[in-house]
Amino acid sequence: MRRLSCLLLLLLVATASSAGVVTRHFVATDVAAGPIATRRIAEMGEEAVRQVTTDLEVSFSGRASLVVYGRRRDFLRAANLPNRVGVVGIATTPGGLIRVDASGRLAPIQQIITHEVTHVVLAEALGPAAASLPRWFNEGLAEYESRDARLGDGLRVGVAISADRTASLQDLDDRFLAAGDQELAYLQAASLVRFLVDKRGPKVLPRLLQALRRTSDFDAALRQVTGWDLATLDREWQEATRISWIWGLLANPGALVFAAMAVLAVAAAVQFYRRRRRKWAALEKDETVDSARE
Repeated sequence: MRRLSCLLLLLLVATASSAGVVTRHFVATDVAAGPIATRRIAEMGEEAVRQVTTDLEVSFSGRASLVVYGRRRDFLRAANLPNRVGVVGIATTPGGLIRVDASGRLAPIQQIITHEVTHVVLAEALGPAAASLPRWFNEGLAEYESRDARLGDGLRVGVAISADRTASLQDLDDRFLAAGDQELAYLQAASLVRFLVDKRGPKVLPRLLQALRRTSDFDAALRQVTGWDLATLDREWQEATRISWIWGLLANPGALVFAAMAVLAVAAAVQFYRRRRRKWAALEKDETVDSARE
């Protein structure tokens, strides 16, 4: 009898897992995550919907498909991603399919789900105008919604600005596709969105989205709402960020040590690449001379 009860319990758990979890805005299924964890993550998704729609003054009436992966290797396989990539979530829009790595190995699940929900909410709120949304603003807004600013983030962006490693806004979207530049691209995008909020207030975000819905032109929407074009926004952001990270260093001795190490690392890298270029130039020159003698 006890064995029969255990078998029935296992059957119920398996059935619940395969049937998925249905909430107001999500149909969630799991791959090696379990029904309890899947339900909790779907509830986190509902919390994220409430937060994002309130902040951006939009509505979300859709119901997204949410796939929760308990093991990172299953997530990477399903998303067709290489093992060393740092991606922890993917939102496919339009259509509203969200895949999340719930293993917790690289990022907290609340942060991941809020980031991906932001993309889905934005896609529905903007409709056809979503095609005009720059990737840097889309990702920056998702980062802004999903996690608080950290001093270390500002320091890294400030050091990158000083080392001339940040991209212009015209080129920033391409950085998200370059393997070595992705992390800095996300930090820069989030910093830009926070700068807009700091300078124009939290209402700047819903006003930008409203203007974009009307114009389907992000540059025009930015000028209407802030008075800045992309070049001016880039220049103002760099000036403010360069100053703010220096003040942050002065107020935090530990951060000062971190930044000094970061600057030294950047300087060492620059010297290394310069020496390597000189070495290759010298080798090419020697080869040219030898060829001429022959």
